[in-house]
Amino acid sequence: MPYTYRTLLFPFLFVPLSAWSVLAVTVEVSHQTCSYGNGGVQAAVSGGTPPYTYLWNTGATDSYLSGMPAGTYSVTVTDALSDQATAQGEVLSLPYDLVGIISGVPWCSSPRNAFEDPNVSGMQNMWTVNGMPTTLSGGGFIQFDTEPWATVYTYPVDDGNGCTGTVTGTNGPQIVGWPGLLITGVEPSCDNADIGAIHVVAAADPDPTSPFGPYVNIVRLDGPPVYQAYEVNPGQLTVDFTDLPPGEYAVHWWLGVTAEELDPGVCSYDSLFVNVPDLGSTCGSVSGRSYFDLDGDCVQDAEEVGVPYSPLLIQPGNEVVLTDAFGNFQFPLVNGSYTLEQTDPTLVPICPVDQPVSITVNTDNTYIELANGSSEPLDLAVSLAGTLFRPGFNSQYHLWVGNTSPAPSGPVTVTLELDPTLTYLTANYPPAVAGNSLTWNLPALSSFQSVSIHLSVNVPVGTPLGTALSTTALVTNTLTDAVPANDSYTDVDEVVGSYDPNDKRALTSSRASDEHYIINEDEHIDYTIRFQNTGTFLAEFVVITDTIPEELDMLSFEQGVASHPFTVSFKPGRVIEWRFDGIMLPDSTSDEPGSHGLVKFRMKPVLPLLPGTLLENIANIYFDFNPPVITEPSVLVAEFSTGVFGTNNAALELSPVPVSDRLNLTATTEIRSVRIIATDGREVRQRSIQATSGAIDVSMLRAGAYLITATMSNGSTVRKRFIKQ
Repeated sequence: MPYTYRTLLFPFLFVPLSAWSVLAVTVEVSHQTCSYGNGGVQAAVSGGTPPYTYLWNTGATDSYLSGMPAGTYSVTVTDALSDQATAQGEVLSLPYDLVGIISGVPWCSSPRNAFEDPNVSGMQNMWTVNGMPTTLSGGGFIQFDTEPWATVYTYPVDDGNGCTGTVTGTNGPQIVGWPGLLITGVEPSCDNADIGAIHVVAAADPDPTSPFGPYVNIVRLDGPPVYQAYEVNPGQLTVDFTDLPPGEYAVHWWLGVTAEELDPGVCSYDSLFVNVPDLGSTCGSVSGRSYFDLDGDCVQDAEEVGVPYSPLLIQPGNEVVLTDAFGNFQFPLVNGSYTLEQTDPTLVPICPVDQPVSITVNTDNTYIELANGSSEPLDLAVSLAGTLFRPGFNSQYHLWVGNTSPAPSGPVTVTLELDPTLTYLTANYPPAVAGNSLTWNLPALSSFQSVSIHLSVNVPVGTPLGTALSTTALVTNTLTDAVPANDSYTDVDEVVGSYDPNDKRALTSSRASDEHYIINEDEHIDYTIRFQNTGTFLAEFVVITDTIPEELDMLSFEQGVASHPFTVSFKPGRVIEWRFDGIMLPDSTSDEPGSHGLVKFRMKPVLPLLPGTLLENIANIYFDFNPPVITEPSVLVAEFSTGVFGTNNAALELSPVPVSDRLNLTATTEIRSVRIIATDGREVRQRSIQATSGAIDVSMLRAGAYLITATMSNGSTVRKRFIKQ
């Protein structure tokens, strides 16, 4: 006989968990400098039942006391159930322990050393560093020189009021001579296609000790501007500039945005002047259509659909062209002889039967129709992607359901199981709603037909940062589906506070790790590029370009869901371009939920894949005619499974978000040091903290997105994104 549990027999099962959590308090201390009375104490409470009241031995009733002199401070905390806890802390008088703000970028003159004015003396008396007078720069920074050159330094300081201490900092190496640059190759370009290239080699690395050395930059001297800058390949000392129009270019060394702004006009280098030849009208193209030929007559009839997003291989050159949503394709080529081959193994060529197809380009367009048959059975697939999820804000899911085969389906049912944290709001196709389960009943899908569903959800106020959200989409129909593996998709996201609204995410098929591609377990990588218009006016169009590394197979490309109507094409040089023309994307200040967008795609690595191989690339996001927003690099490392991969869940909180001057850090584990990385990979700030909380000055950083990397006392590393206003 089964047991029957009744709530009246077990009233203790419903006691709030907070009632079992013991009230506790600790006092966090900020020590005063010398005798300036600028210390502070903070009562940190855990457990008990809020709200809390505070009573210090000074009579104060706030949780945080500032402007405190040296002494011992105790606090009594009382919760809503009248439970009490006490703690005390001692504020000490300490000398200055200042940290220079200059990071490890290389310099070609004396570095502009500086540290933040603590505003104790207000610079009324003259500071000295190592016995030398200093100056006050804009933004409350005290500047000083270091002679002779010092990469790592610790100097005595005196604020002129009798308070002394030290300032410690790190500079990049001094570059006293620039290694020579040599142009090793130039590839011509065309009037109607930017296919030119400049290949450069350096005699040596100017900064072999730093992972973030100088760059080589090119500037177009005639016609519309073209700017490109790449870091020198540390192994081969090479730089390759591609996708160039014809014209005159200057090639030279370049320190990078931060260093050249701080140290303007002092770096000496010689420009190399290069001409990318103009082939004029000697460039043609190949275009055509790939379609499913139902009756095999080699003529596309009204009911016969194009094969969408199908990669075609062009040789020589290993160029790949992608059909569009209707099976059409076009690709620029320099005059010559080529072959074109359809690579989808599920298609059976009808006209022409023999492939690859030989073509000749002679300042014209060669048009090819590829009529295909197929014996592939029905295959439905689903793709799902979410935007950013923040407490108190609305977010979006974008759901794609498609028939990837020529065989028609039966009536289709789509089910979405929302994470229970989320609240459903609206959708472009209203579903049947049962709790957090959403259902759409759709008619049968014909050959290659698809449907996109866009829905809004809300993240409730008070949802803890770091909460994992898991939402699953499932598609079924009344007929047999030959490939059930792609009938469901689970999208995993994290509730965030500070964030970079433009990013590129990589998720492997096994989902065993967010940092590793597991050899013999993972089959593919799902990439999601997310973007947001954070400007002050709507964006009429958005363009995304992604240069695919050699380690990924271009022929394995599969287009996924997108937030808005788009076109996608492959460009020379392994570039994928998505265009959202006429998107009219609102800015975040006028319509925050509507200012977001995304596009998703899938690729496979080139096999065999060796352990240690990096699968890394970035995306460039263009809003109208503005310079590109460059995403943080998406990096996966190929490894064999050890069973210990996972995401570091150590707690690190940032405030305020976004930030304009001082970024506060708080963690449950002692923070040893922090580094701030710009979106192009440069380290722009670093600081030792040696405490569970601290602050780092970011006022001199340019506005934009940054990544902060914290090394913790337990050996772990925590990464967080933030926005500098």
